[in-house]
Amino acid sequence: MAIAPSFVGSRLRDPELLRLDLFVAGEWTPASDGGRFDVIDPATGEPVGAVASATRDDVRRAI
Repeated sequence: MAIAPSFVGSRLRDPELLRLDLFVAGEWTPASDGGRFDVIDPATGEPVGAVASATRDDVRRAI
């Protein structure tokens, strides 16, 4: 279940802080295979967003 960034962003004081992709080589980029996973609020059990799921290739690029 992917949640739209606007849902989470509307709950932040500064929506510009919301990042859903990977930070690799100085740039925000999606996972190389497009994979994502849901982030759940532990206090409510509700999904709050979906973020990029790094692959081995993404990790290699990052280090």
